[in-house]
Amino acid sequence: MRRVLLLGDLVSRIHAHFAPRVTEIEFYEDWSGIDYIRVHNNDGTFELFQFDTTPTADQLIIDILAATSISDVTGFEIVADHHVISTREREKKFEEITKNYGIPADLTPGEWYKASIDEALRDIALAEWEQWFDYHIPVNLR
Repeated sequence: MRRVLLLGDLVSRIHAHFAPRVTEIEFYEDWSGIDYIRVHNNDGTFELFQFDTTPTADQLIIDILAATSISDVTGFEIVADHHVISTREREKKFEEITKNYGIPADLTPGEWYKASIDEALRDIALAEWEQWFDYHIPVNLR
């Protein structure tokens, strides 16, 4: 058994922790970890959390998890090569996006370029699908 939190849930907890300030979370290109967390202040400055800051981005996340009732975490690992999505969840999101953007439901996301819809709408639909998919990457909690 593994104790897991979805990446999207982790991102939501980070944003909620710093609300109402705008928070940016930048992942490594291979999704293996967090490159930095940037929290914008109201005066044009920002706070930056990385591997070499105090606290580190990882320690900040552990502290945020503790503040949101997940208090026994000592570390975490983003498992970028897996996704935790049921077929039902995937079909529901797919139906929602194809309906919202007028994309034929018989095309897979990889085939959406074939749809005769506005290119900008297609790009937005693809970005929404990819973010939703990526946010279902599991984060193993230790």
